[in-house]
Amino acid sequence: MVKPGRSAVVHDLSDADDTLQTVRIITVHKKLDGAATVEEVAADEDFTAAAARITARGDDAVVFAGVHPDRAASCARTLRDAGYRRTRVPDEHVVGTSFLDVAEGWLVGTGYTDATADPRTRKFAAAHRARYHAAPAPWAAEAYDAVRFAVHGPTAAGDDARATVRAELLRHPWQGITREVSYDPDSEFFQAVEDSGAFLCQVTDHAARLVSRADDIGGSAT
Repeated sequence: MVKPGRSAVVHDLSDADDTLQTVRIITVHKKLDGAATVEEVAADEDFTAAAARITARGDDAVVFAGVHPDRAASCARTLRDAGYRRTRVPDEHVVGTSFLDVAEGWLVGTGYTDATADPRTRKFAAAHRARYHAAPAPWAAEAYDAVRFAVHGPTAAGDDARATVRAELLRHPWQGITREVSYDPDSEFFQAVEDSGAFLCQVTDHAARLVSRADDIGGSAT
């Protein structure tokens, strides 16, 4: 992947309390390659001035720090009209119809897969379509995994007591169709560390289409 030399963080202040942590991760904790310039946009402002500055600077990438689909759509539309065509990334929360309708080419990191496109979940998608005559909705494969994991405990433990069921769920990593999860005794959470269950999608034809599992993204230049 080509790393950006300079990025712009468009901070939508209409939901500053929900997005400040995202901005801090980029600017304070330096979790983004290269330099970053923050463009703050007030709740009663549009994104015209910020888009003009971003385009004039020639920033390599734009991160939209906001959670409202309509505001993200406005940002996407304004950047498009300003002629900006480089990498654009929003928060997963904005993936709604209003955003998808105008955000062609944007990249989105999600916690759920496209079950119809992910090789690990295509059999699930085919079975879902055969039974319900529709493609799986977002999070359907993850919900399927959650239910199967819950059922796994009492099934493996048989007729033993509840404590045995709990021990069975904690004992070994469990492989679902979307990811592998295991219990971390230090944090006391179930985690998907080496198989994170994070996915990269791109907005194409008004939908977020799976590009790759995050764990499968290599270091080759694109």
